[in-house]
Order: sequence, then C-alpha cells, then structure tokens
Amino acid sequence: MGTIRVVLIDTSEIFVKGLAKVLESEADIEVIAICPTIEEGFRKIIDLKADVTICGMNAFTDIDPNKAIEISQNLHRLLPNAQFIILTDSENEHDFLLSLQTGVRAYLSKYVTGQYLVSAIRRIHTGEVIITPTMARKLLKELNTLSN
Repeated sequence: MGTIRVVLIDTSEIFVKGLAKVLESEADIEVIAICPTIEEGFRKIIDLKADVTICGMNAFTDIDPNKAIEISQNLHRLLPNAQFIILTDSENEHDFLLSLQTGVRAYLSKYVTGQYLVSAIRRIHTGEVIITPTMARKLLKELNTLSN
C-alpha cells in the first residue's frame, strides 16, 4: 500500500501539531503539510499530491459554504483519489451535510483516540466511508424526508 501522505488543516496550531505527533509514530503515514486555512491547505494538497486530508471543523468557519463546495469539486477533478476526514465536536446536521457535499469520506468526533484516527486514515485511503452512528441516523432521517 505504501506511505499515506497526509495534510492537516485547522486554525488551532496546537490541535494540528498534536495530530501530527500522533501520526508521526506510524510507519505508513507521513504528515506532509500543516496548514491554518482551507485555501492554503487545498494548495498544499494539490502541490504535494496528498492522499488524505484531515480538517478540523473550525477551519471552515471563515469560508462560504458554496465556495467550499466549489473548491472541493475542483480539487476532486485534479486529484480524484484524495480523501478527506473532518474532525469535529459538532453534531450539527447542516455541518455534516455540507461536509458530505464537499467530498468528506469520514466525519468523526475530534475526541476519537489516536488509534481510531490512524485506523480511519487507513480505511478511507482504501475507499471506505466512515461516519458516527449519530450522524448515520441523521443521514437516514434526511434521506427518508427527501424520498417522501
């Protein structure tokens, strides 16, 4: 499978540096960039050809949702195999659905263990989609509402 190249994006320096420390201990994961903004992060993802990107939800606070969707669609055209994880403390339905629209493949609590995060990185890198049980219930409710 090779090394999984990871970009970390969040406005909290201590948060992303802590994530980097957790991930650096894994032989098959390499943190290739740490970025404070979505815009900078997306440039790094493209320039460095990242496999997986982990974003803290607060990285999205200063960006228009429609712009985030547009940027991520362009990104997926350039790097169709790039995968995204959102780490959040929000169970807000709107945040979750917006994340799915922007191509997120894992929507996780930022309180997951390091071991769980490492497993999630490996799993989404192979094509899996991972969401919390609470968000899965909300997604099913939303789909049922749309089909009625």
